Amino acid sequence: SSKEKILITGGGGFIGHHLVRELVNDFEIVVIDDFSRGSPTRLEPFENKIELIKLDLRDYEGLRKKLINFNFEKIFHLAAINGTENFYKKPLDVMDVGIIGCYNILRFAKARNVKKLIIASSAEVYQEAEKIPTPEEVKLIIPDGRNPRFSYGLSKIYTEFYSYHFGLINEMNLSIFRPHNVYGPDMGLKHVIPQFVMQFLEKLSINDKKMVIEAKGSLSADRAFCHVNDIIEGIRLISEKNEDVNVYNIGSMEKTKISELIKEISKFFG
Repeated sequence: SSKEKILITGGGGFIGHHLVRELVNDFEIVVIDDFSRGSPTRLEPFENKIELIKLDLRDYEGLRKKLINFNFEKIFHLAAINGTENFYKKPLDVMDVGIIGCYNILRFAKARNVKKLIIASSAEVYQEAEKIPTPEEVKLIIPDGRNPRFSYGLSKIYTEFYSYHFGLINEMNLSIFRPHNVYGPDMGLKHVIPQFVMQFLEKLSINDKKMVIEAKGSLSADRAFCHVNDIIEGIRLISEKNEDVNVYNIGSMEKTKISELIKEISKFFG
């Protein structure tokens, strides 16, 4: 076919499968995922249009062998072990997939002369931003080396730093994006919006008129929620417009307090 071939790692993830949906008609897509966190059912609508390879990105030999016959124009690297409970439970796996996986993708891209890489980071690299809206130049920090919570943030700091300098030295077109507070269809139940929705559903199911809803953090905390379609549009734009090596924050400019979020969901359920 005359379509360009692209590789998407973590294509069974929340953002990943939306990216597949966005690009599936314009490119020939190969997806890598080991489904330790993503879900194969998310890719079922596209199964005749994409090539799916089940693979752990920590395995460079496996990666090399399975992709030996493909020539990719672009690589979108989104594979990671996300989910806060994972950061606490298996910090080493989180860091291994984040760090070794990133290293392997970069090494593969260089060996195969792939010139364009789009690499996922996270707003977790700077924890609580000092400025909202947040510029790209904020400090990247780990507040506490003893807390496994930051295993993910650290793996993304490594991803950013290593990719950035790898891209410069090897004269690649490499962009790093940090998605902020993404929500949307099939996001799973581990995010703040579905967690509140589930609480409401539970109360409604037992007909609890009092409706005590519990929030984990401060009710006055600001979040700028960004719909996944807007994130995907941002990633696509970056993949088309970026030259050289750059970092991009992708998010919304509209702030929402957690208390406002709860009120909106409350209205929805009447």
